[in-house]
Amino acid sequence: MSLIDTNISEIACAETVVSEPIRGGYRLKPAPRHRASQVAMRALTAFVIFSLIAAGGMVWTLSDASFSGAEPATVKALLSSSLYIVAAALFLSSSVSNLPGHVDIDLRDRILRLTHGRPLKRARVIRFEEIVRLEVIEGAKMADLNLLVSRMDYGRIVVRLAGGKSAELIGGEIAELERVAHRLRGEACVT
Repeated sequence: MSLIDTNISEIACAETVVSEPIRGGYRLKPAPRHRASQVAMRALTAFVIFSLIAAGGMVWTLSDASFSGAEPATVKALLSSSLYIVAAALFLSSSVSNLPGHVDIDLRDRILRLTHGRPLKRARVIRFEEIVRLEVIEGAKMADLNLLVSRMDYGRIVVRLAGGKSAELIGGEIAELERVAHRLRGEACVT
């Protein structure tokens, strides 16, 4: 299937927010997007990581005469270790960087649990009683500009909390966000 075969209305109607049931409520998360550039970057990253690991192993095949002035085994160990460390850092960075976040709406405990794709960071918990206002804001952040180009009606749901703080829940197409926000306003009893 090529771009010519793609129906424009299918692209425009593509789901941007997915709701799935969980125990005690439901989960909102961005619809999965597999763009060609993301696939290409993952393949390039995997190639670079493999190359670094191979180079770290190949260091040990160099002759000892290549390393003058120092103990060759020490230099080889330091060089291969540094290549392995860079490969590990690149692997961790690429595996953690683009994890999508999600929002768990727990109707039984009356809380929102925000997870923004950082596995080492604790989820933020917001009680329904803390929510003063729930808004759908048009526009996108810099990270979502690729969606803004394809969908001019892109936005995000933001909750305003007591004390003047705010928290972003999820981004997506405005029409979908309005339905989600209407449902959340009813469940949290806010405007």
